[in-house]
Amino acid sequence: RGGGGGDASSSCSEYSSGDFGEAVAARADAVDALVGAVEDRLAALVDVAPHRSQSGLTLGFTSPLWPAGDFEAFLEWRKASGRPDEVPLNDGLHVDTNNGRPFRFVTALCYLNDVGDACGGETLFPAARSVEDETCHDEALFGDGRTHTTGGGTRATDRLLELGREASNGTRGLAVKPTKGLLVVFYSRTRAGRIDATSWHGGCAVDPSSPGKWTLQKFFEVPRRHRRAAERPGWDPTLVP
Repeated sequence: RGGGGGDASSSCSEYSSGDFGEAVAARADAVDALVGAVEDRLAALVDVAPHRSQSGLTLGFTSPLWPAGDFEAFLEWRKASGRPDEVPLNDGLHVDTNNGRPFRFVTALCYLNDVGDACGGETLFPAARSVEDETCHDEALFGDGRTHTTGGGTRATDRLLELGREASNGTRGLAVKPTKGLLVVFYSRTRAGRIDATSWHGGCAVDPSSPGKWTLQKFFEVPRRHRRAAERPGWDPTLVP
């Protein structure tokens, strides 16, 4: 501490407890304000006021999983992991009422960056825009209590994964390309309160030539005070205040 420089440790301590602490607090306040603004705009969009029965915004990141352009290597990785879905999906296909959250009824998904052309990362909705006979196996999944294709091995999951394979090739359903600022909103339940077969979806893996995929997601749930009403015939989740 020679040379008249003073007590360096004392100087650091004063900065850490003073200016630095204030800067962190200010940054936290700014982040809270931004998150609050996003929550409010999404709530206004789907006409569901924020409430304690649902979780907050979820930040997601999809990292590249296989060597650039080597799809066969990706399939081998899937087989070695015990989940040979044979479609370029990170985690199979699912509906958002999975993971023990049966009262979810609408999802807002926002892409935070551009993934790049031919780099994957699309969100697939393989049963979207399908005629009734093409979604019958999806209905069978619900009857079996399934909301995810993990495990597979049934006629229903095989049909779903076949649709997913076709959706990834652009010949079936809907594939949404990750584009910075793009917001996708979809319902997991019909107006009658049943799980919507066309809401099955999954995220494609990302090629390492891309920096990965960042998303911001919000799951809207039926408020607790309305959940008994959900058991009555004719329940319409889109009318929940």
